[in-house]
Amino acid sequence: MAADDDRFRRLLAQQLEMNPKTWSALEERGIDTRTPLVIEFAFTAPGKRRARELAKVLGERTNFVSQVVSEGSLGKRRWRVVGHTQPATASVEMLNDWVTFMVTVGAKNGACRFDGWGVKLPDAPPRDAPREQLQQGFEALSRNGHNVGEPGAGGDEPQT
Repeated sequence: MAADDDRFRRLLAQQLEMNPKTWSALEERGIDTRTPLVIEFAFTAPGKRRARELAKVLGERTNFVSQVVSEGSLGKRRWRVVGHTQPATASVEMLNDWVTFMVTVGAKNGACRFDGWGVKLPDAPPRDAPREQLQQGFEALSRNGHNVGEPGAGGDEPQT
């Protein structure tokens, strides 16, 4: 169990270390603590049953949308839990709390590894654009690590 605890602590430290950098990248794109964001997330599970266990807990404890997906051929199948939050404002402090919750809930429910998060960003309006414009045109982002997506960028590369 000590190895699992060490792995959990390393993962949490790694995720928390990225939050200020990610927030800075968001701010460079005009996002601030008043901008509603949708945070996408992903976990890797050790099997289908464990993935379902985590998805059930997320459904009971949050208002997140999540689903269990499989990837790969039958012999090399990998199970994941992917989803997103509801639109909400954020800050570095909130992200630190959220990441701590996500890493912990994954570890304690199905021994699932939190792979990271990304955001759906609004299209690039000017910094002083009305909030309504900021809420339009959200662009999807990649599933691993902290990512800041840009419209048309595809979101496959970390932008932090």
